[in-house]
Amino acid sequence: MNTALVFCVLALSSSWTPPTAPDLDPSAVFRRAEPNGLFEAAALRSTVIRAQSPPLQLADGMRDEEPMRQSFPPTFSNPAKPAPVTPSPATPSYSAPYEEPQPNQPAPTFLQPDPNTMPYMTAPPPGVSTWGANGPQPYRLGYSLWADIGWLPARPTNLPNASKFEVFEANIGLNHTIPTWWSPWLFSLEHQLGYRSWQGPSSTDPTFSAGPPPQLTGPDRVDLPANVYRLGWDLRFETPLNSQFAPFAMTLAFNPSINSDFHQTLTREGYNFDGRGILVWQLDPHLRIALGAEFWDRVRDRVIPHAGFVWQPDDRWEFNIMWPKSRIQYYCGNYMGEDVWLYANGEYHIESYQIGSSTFVPDDPLVAAPGGTVESRTDQIELEDYRILIGLRKSSPIMSCFIEGGWVFGRRVNQRFGPDFHVNTGFIGRIGVRF
Repeated sequence: MNTALVFCVLALSSSWTPPTAPDLDPSAVFRRAEPNGLFEAAALRSTVIRAQSPPLQLADGMRDEEPMRQSFPPTFSNPAKPAPVTPSPATPSYSAPYEEPQPNQPAPTFLQPDPNTMPYMTAPPPGVSTWGANGPQPYRLGYSLWADIGWLPARPTNLPNASKFEVFEANIGLNHTIPTWWSPWLFSLEHQLGYRSWQGPSSTDPTFSAGPPPQLTGPDRVDLPANVYRLGWDLRFETPLNSQFAPFAMTLAFNPSINSDFHQTLTREGYNFDGRGILVWQLDPHLRIALGAEFWDRVRDRVIPHAGFVWQPDDRWEFNIMWPKSRIQYYCGNYMGEDVWLYANGEYHIESYQIGSSTFVPDDPLVAAPGGTVESRTDQIELEDYRILIGLRKSSPIMSCFIEGGWVFGRRVNQRFGPDFHVNTGFIGRIGVRF
């Protein structure tokens, strides 16, 4: 009997195996690196996530071309429903490449978007942030860099016996934004450098051998330098729309600059002292209005309104109807992690420089063909025009770039001492990048 009992125990022990830990889904380890419910929420939404422009910056300088701003916590979509909680700890039988699952921690569910219904990316890959996923970022603390170049081909002027006028321009800026001790005000300082290359219009006659050139003694003489420069500093105090001043935001700015060809001693004509003050009122999530004024220190000083509205009727369109610069843009979508915009700009533009000009001083004005000398003097010139451009812009978390082209019209050149003249309408093209 004892022998039978021993054999029975051995038979039972041969069919018994020790308990093992519950099976672990390997993909759950990778899913822990994803934001909670981000892809699932993107797959369930019927509309494309908007790559929203910064709200307040639209009212001041159209700075929505800058990349994502990191200063305030981003807004996320509601998390997806978590997976069922594992009742007991799970111990993997291999070396996990990422964070090891913890007891009673749900793993987010990963849903790959259907390429048939969602052909373009509407959520970022793991570890990458975009406007569409994180919502609007009104400000970016720290440094940001931008640069652009433009070209206005040679066009005729209304000056007699004068060559055409052509402009090449380049601009670069370095902006730095910091919080102040007086919350919620932010302070920004932008260093600005501009360069202009002018070809024509020349109204002098280089073939004369004696006496003054025919155009030098007349009222239509124009003598412009080949190159001029601008060094500026834009100082701004601003409040965001989501501060304790909500639903209002404010901008107070002062923009001094040095504008000259640097061929003579700087005088008052070489300095521009511009300023602006703007109040933005958020009426509802889709509409805000701006009201303010700007002072432009030019040959003829101007106080112009800075007013208009920004209307965002849906996730695609944005109407920024503002004076002196407006924009209407359409969000095309997120292509390979980059937000793409199609837009149209309208702008009223004036810039001013101190230049050196020359004038003919006759020895005896009563003589029919008097002799004399050509003397140099300091003058100031301003270039005024209106611009309409159509462009394409794409933005990523690291940088944004744009290309645009259009028409410039209403071109007028005013001088403090020399003659004023008009330039014919023509093409304008620009490209730029912002980091």
